[in-house]
Amino acid sequence: MTIDHQSALLYDQWLKTEKGNFLFSRQKKLVCELTVPVPGSLVLNVGCRAGHYLQLFRGEKCVVSGTDTSDNLLGVARDRLGTAADLRRARPEDLPYSDNEFDLVTLIHVLETCADPQKALAEAIRVSRRLVFIGLMNPYSLFGTKQRIKELVGLPVSSPARYFRRHELEQTISRIMDHPLITRGSVICLPEMLYSVFSELEEAIPWKNNPLGAFVGIAFPVKYTYRTAQNPILNVFDVKKKSAQTAAPEAVRGMAQRTDV
Repeated sequence: MTIDHQSALLYDQWLKTEKGNFLFSRQKKLVCELTVPVPGSLVLNVGCRAGHYLQLFRGEKCVVSGTDTSDNLLGVARDRLGTAADLRRARPEDLPYSDNEFDLVTLIHVLETCADPQKALAEAIRVSRRLVFIGLMNPYSLFGTKQRIKELVGLPVSSPARYFRRHELEQTISRIMDHPLITRGSVICLPEMLYSVFSELEEAIPWKNNPLGAFVGIAFPVKYTYRTAQNPILNVFDVKKKSAQTAAPEAVRGMAQRTDV
C-alpha cells in the first residue's frame, strides 16, 4: 500500500469520528460560502486526491472533473464517485483542458505541495471562466502544530509542504491578474483541544476575513474570454483554426456529445 493510499484511508477513518466530521463540515461550509456552487455548473478540482470535495460539488448538482498526480488517489476517488466525475492524471502546472472550460476551478491543499505554485495558479485561471477558489493551511492558526494541521486536511504527516502567508499568495495572484477582486475567510479558529466540548463556539466565530482559522479560503472572479480549444479535439472534428479562435470550448464539447447520440 502506498503512502498516499494509506493516508487516504486514515483520513476517511478520521472523517467518521465526531470531531473529524464536524471539522470537515466547517471546511465544506467555507468552500460553499465562497464559491456559491450553481446546479449544472462545470467544476474542476485540481489535486482532487480521494475525491471528498468532488463529492461535495456533486452533491450540489454540479458537473465535476478532477485531476491528481497519484494514480492510487485517483483510484480511491473513482471508487467514491463512480462515473459521476471525469478524473484524469495531470500536474497542476499543466492541465489538459481548454481555456475558459470550467465555471469554477478549485485548488484545495495543492499549492502547498506542487512544484511551481505560480504556474499552477496561472493554469487554474486559464481554464476558468467565472471563479477560482484556493484552500490552504494556515500554520499560524491556534489549531495546533503544523503536523496536526496536515492531519486535519488529509496530507501525510511526513510529506514536505510549504506554508503561505495570505498576503504572499495574494501578491502572487496579482502578478498573474490585474486588480483581482479577492474574497477571503477561514474556519477552525480554536485550539484543537476545545472541539470536544465547545464545538458550538466555532460556529459563532465570523468566518469572513478571519485570519486565525487553520483552513483558509481565497476566491476571486476570472474574466471570461473566448480562446482556442485543445488541438486533439479540433483534429477529431476538423474544426478550422480560425473558427476555433472564436468558439467557446463548451461548444466544441457539445459537438462531441451530439456525435455520440
